[in-house]
Amino acid sequence: MGTLTVHGIPAILKQIDAGKQPRYDHGTRTWTYADRTKPTALCKVHDGDGLYLVHKPGTSSTRWVFRYTWHGAKLEYPIGPIRISLGQARVKRRECESMLDDGLNPRQVRDDERKAEIEKRNRESMTFSGMVWAWSKDYHKRERLTDSTRARNERLIKYLEADLGKHPVGDITRKMVLKSVRRIESDNGKESA
Repeated sequence: MGTLTVHGIPAILKQIDAGKQPRYDHGTRTWTYADRTKPTALCKVHDGDGLYLVHKPGTSSTRWVFRYTWHGAKLEYPIGPIRISLGQARVKRRECESMLDDGLNPRQVRDDERKAEIEKRNRESMTFSGMVWAWSKDYHKRERLTDSTRARNERLIKYLEADLGKHPVGDITRKMVLKSVRRIESDNGKESA
């Protein structure tokens, strides 16, 4: 069980803003306050089992942090701002402890999840239409093609775009491309696809 309480947090933050350093007395189960040598420095209030409330005096900058050791290095995992409840912060701390028990670094797990989410969003946002027109512009500029070749290429792209344009590039299958190419061949026998 942690030392912080939902109702006690505002009083502790008020004392920190007044230049006091909170300390929890486990014998009396009460908070005591001493003058801080650097009243404007970050203040970390320990809840228990590595969970801290970090507050910058005189500002609204207050957040939950889980402190842990990973292969001898002391690390911090940012849980979130003060608007995350004490109970939610403790649940997140337990999740981090569980990851550590499984031999995983919580920060690395978070970074990997973020990276996967960004890659997923990028894949979903890269539609055939956007990609093919960007490629076409670059290709035609680099290769210095004739106007007739450029017009033919753009006509073929427009045909493909009708079938594939809105699809993310990663979702386009060979079958989809073949179907589109077959349609171009049947509609325009003179075009080479």
